Amino acid sequence: MLRTIRKRSLVIIVLGLLSFVSYEWSLLVPKADAIPAFARKYNFACNVCHVPGFPKLNDFGNLFRDHGYQLGSESDLPEHESINMGYWPVSLRAQVGYRSQTYGPPGANGGEVSTGSFGFKTLNLLSYGILSKDISYGLIYAPALNSADYGSSPTQGDLPNAFVRFNNLQRFLGGDANSYWMNVKIGKYEPELPFSAFRNPTQFNTPIVMYNYRAGSPYTSANFPSNSRVSNGYGDATMPSLQQGLNGAELAGIKPTSFTNGYFRYSLNAFSTTGPFGNNGGRDMIFYGHMTQSFDGYGIVSGHRIGISWWHGDSPTTANGLTTTSGTSGNGKTFDRVALDASTTFDGQWNLFGSVIHANDSKDLITNSTALGPRQDAVWNGGFAELDWYPTELPFFGTPGRLLLYRYDLVRNEQQGIRTVPGNYNNVDSHI
Repeated sequence: MLRTIRKRSLVIIVLGLLSFVSYEWSLLVPKADAIPAFARKYNFACNVCHVPGFPKLNDFGNLFRDHGYQLGSESDLPEHESINMGYWPVSLRAQVGYRSQTYGPPGANGGEVSTGSFGFKTLNLLSYGILSKDISYGLIYAPALNSADYGSSPTQGDLPNAFVRFNNLQRFLGGDANSYWMNVKIGKYEPELPFSAFRNPTQFNTPIVMYNYRAGSPYTSANFPSNSRVSNGYGDATMPSLQQGLNGAELAGIKPTSFTNGYFRYSLNAFSTTGPFGNNGGRDMIFYGHMTQSFDGYGIVSGHRIGISWWHGDSPTTANGLTTTSGTSGNGKTFDRVALDASTTFDGQWNLFGSVIHANDSKDLITNSTALGPRQDAVWNGGFAELDWYPTELPFFGTPGRLLLYRYDLVRNEQQGIRTVPGNYNNVDSHI
C-alpha cells in the first residue's frame, strides 16, 4: 500500500497573532492578540469578539462577522463622532519563528528527509470594515517577498481577499431591516467552508487535506518512492485548493432559531473559472453551497452545530482560444463534492469538530495518462477531525492563554481514475 505520512513541526510568531504548532499530539498557544482594527474602532477589548488569549472567534465575534463587521448602530459609520481620530482600519500580520519538517513514508527510498530553519513566511496587510451603512468590505494584500517561506522560496504578491458585501437586502422586500437574512458578496473571498482554513490555528502552513486533494496527483510527491510506476501521478486538470480565495458572488444569511436556541445559516455561491480553477479566460462556472444549524449557541465556542455542503462545476481541460496559456481555460468537465460537518463544545473549554467528504471527478479530467490504461471516473472519500482544548487553568502555565489541539486528516480512494492503478494509491494520513 502506498500511503502518505505527512509530518510537520512548526513554531510561528504572528505579529498581531501568536501560534505554536507541534507535531502529532498537541499545540501550545501562548497569549495572543486579535487583529486590532475593530478593537481600536469600537474601543473594545479583543476578547469581546475572541476567546481570551487566542484569536478564535467567540459567539459575538462570529455574529459580528456574519453581520458584515457592524453592530447595527450609528457608531458603525466611519464618520461617527465616537470614532477615535487615531483609528486606522489596516492591520499588519506576519509569521516568524522556527520551522522544521520531516517527510517520507515507511520503506521509501532514502528514508525520511528532515530540515529546519529560522525565518518567516508571508506579510499580510488587512483592512476590513464598512464603507457606509450595510455596505462592508474586506481586503488582504500579500506583497511579493524574495526570502519568505523560511528562506526556501520567494512568494508572489497577490490579493487573497478583495470583496464588497451588501447587507440586509431583505429590507427592500419588506422584511426586517436588521435580520441579516439576505446579504450579497461580490469579489474574491474564501468560501464559507465547513471550517475555515484561514481562521484555524493549524492552517498557517498545514492546509486541510480534503480541501486540497486531487485524484491522480500525489498529495506530496516527495512522499513516494522514485521507482513507483505511478510516482508522478497519472495527472488531472487544474483543480487546486478549495480553500483559496475564489472569484465569485455569494448570497448568504443567518437567522436565529428559537426552537434550537441557535442559528440557521446558509451560503450559496457561483465562482468563475478565471480564478485558481483555471487561469486566463475560463468560460465555466462552479457552484457551492453550505447550510448549518446550531443548537444552544453558535456551535464553535458554545453549543453544537451540524451542516452540509456541496460543490458542483466544471474544471477546464483545454486552452481558451483568446489566450496563450494552454490546458487551463476551456472545455470544462464535471466534478462533484458533498460533505457533512459537525461541531460540539463542552464545559466552555473543549471543541471537537470535523467533516467528511465524498468526491467524484469525471474521467475526462484525468489527463496525460493514456499510457497507463483506460480511464474511469475517480471516486474518493476524505475527512478530518480536530480537538481543541482551551483550559481555564493549565498546570505550570497558569490562567488562560494556552490552547492545545490535535488534528487528523485522511483520504481513502474508492475508485482510481485509471483502472490499472492500485486502489489504495495516494491514500493520505496526516497528523497535526
